[in-house]
Amino acid sequence: MMEFKQVVVLRIKAQAEEKMNQILDTLDLNNSNLIDYSEFNMGAMRVENLVSTERIKQAFRILDINEDGFILKEELEEVMGFLETEIQEQFQMIKI
Repeated sequence: MMEFKQVVVLRIKAQAEEKMNQILDTLDLNNSNLIDYSEFNMGAMRVENLVSTERIKQAFRILDINEDGFILKEELEEVMGFLETEIQEQFQMIKI
């Protein structure tokens, strides 16, 4: 039988994967399986009109890990993996 913590982590992982696919589907306007800066910028502007251009650039730089000017699915997965690790560490701290 799975522990509660394992079930929660698996659910979070599945939700993160689903969210990552939604992000890719939403932002990848030309269906290239890549998100270039113009696609990212247009998507960010649609989501929140108050986001500054500098914050959009900063977010793109964070997600474009290899700095090639595109956000790959693998880069999104890497960022999501980092977030998953952070969540697991938080669970460890509260001893669930």
